[in-house]
Amino acid sequence: VNILYLDVGFHVGRNTPYKYVVVNIHYLSILKNDYSGNQLIMTRKPLTYHAGVMLGGSGRIYLQPKTNSIRTPFSCQYNGPPISIFAVRVHAHQWGRVNSLYRVRKGEISQIVKGDPQWPQSFYPLASPVDIQNNDYVMGQCVYDNTEDRVVTVG
Repeated sequence: VNILYLDVGFHVGRNTPYKYVVVNIHYLSILKNDYSGNQLIMTRKPLTYHAGVMLGGSGRIYLQPKTNSIRTPFSCQYNGPPISIFAVRVHAHQWGRVNSLYRVRKGEISQIVKGDPQWPQSFYPLASPVDIQNNDYVMGQCVYDNTEDRVVTVG
């Protein structure tokens, strides 16, 4: 079950850069009947905290044919107000084997998540939130296996 913390939401509408919400649901297998129970709640009450989605990954991926353990590292320096990561989702199509994400602060590396992108696609809550401060680095890598006879490219 994916539920935001109390008093957390996405700020949408007047006086925001976001004028509407698009909900896009993907299924691995086509279902005859949908019993997922998705729910979207709207309120005019101002919330204390703003939710967001942070995406980490490589913009271009080139997977050689018949090659395993292809690593695609990425990193960036965060510049902004403090944020808290409380849930994560790893994703890498059928070639992905392991996705990992770390925070680097003053030379100290802390793992945020290491997961299998073949798990069911959901946001998984962390045991405890991980804070990201201004000037922290966020780094990670995705590991792929390409068992096909062709080059696989993304981006």
